[in-house]
Amino acid sequence: MKKQIVKPYSSSQKSKAQRKTRSSRGLRTGNCESFNFILEPSCSILSSDDFKKIEIARNGLPYSMIENLSEALNKPVISVLDILGVAQTTYNTNKKKDNALSSSSSELIILIMDLVNYGIEVFNKENDKFLLWLNTSNVMLRNNTPLSLLDTTIGVNEVKLCLDRIEYGNFA
Repeated sequence: MKKQIVKPYSSSQKSKAQRKTRSSRGLRTGNCESFNFILEPSCSILSSDDFKKIEIARNGLPYSMIENLSEALNKPVISVLDILGVAQTTYNTNKKKDNALSSSSSELIILIMDLVNYGIEVFNKENDKFLLWLNTSNVMLRNNTPLSLLDTTIGVNEVKLCLDRIEYGNFA
């Protein structure tokens, strides 16, 4: 079986039809047939290098990835839709049509999943403790919960810095 190569489009080349069908190109080829990277990190986009992640984000992840993120955060799908800024009706329609998420939503999912995997590592693979931390207000984050900051890349970066401080014992 020949491997398909995913080639990103420049923004000027993307037509509306191309954006609607990009989820069927190349993303499901390779070593892994699913995006269940919570259970199989070796087959995940998270084990990819950053340039592969850029390519995947540009092509768009399938809407079904929202369910994976929901499972990883132990939150209902509607909460994840709020984080991504996607309406419930848009989610339902596009998931049914097997369309791809926008590049910005795809990028945010990749960043959040990277963060979740790093957080679980920082908390010594104790998922429950990490999820509790994620939902608890934090002085280092100006008394916001880490989860409440995940709707922007800047917020994801701030939460990652907080995890770095925990990892290396630098709370000052």
